[in-house]
Amino acid sequence: MNGANAKRRSSPWIGIAAVLLAGAAFSQSGRGTLSGYVAFEDTAAGAAPRARVVLYGALPGARLHYAARTDAAGLYRVAPVAMGEYHLRIEAPGFRTYETTLYLPSDFQAAWAVMLEKDSAHAQGHSP
Repeated sequence: MNGANAKRRSSPWIGIAAVLLAGAAFSQSGRGTLSGYVAFEDTAAGAAPRARVVLYGALPGARLHYAARTDAAGLYRVAPVAMGEYHLRIEAPGFRTYETTLYLPSDFQAAWAVMLEKDSAHAQGHSP
């Protein structure tokens, strides 16, 4: 009987632990991921420059700032990113800068593909 009483006393703790673990499994992290692809107008594969990808808080006083560079294939990934509204800026030498505003929800994996256009004002042989 002592063994049976010991089991009854410990079973509520097992239930409480199970509830806490289940709650943690369904909670949101407050973080997300932004990944994507940058293509370059009139540029052969493998000859593309590396672009700089910058994500910064859109709200006044926001100090959030994330940055990445594209790899040789034009792919980038910024993570973990706190949920919120951001300005996205993608730039590369000789190409027009791309800018937009976006919202990243919690636990969301966003994909953003962009083609940067050549900057004719700074093209070789042209004066501004």
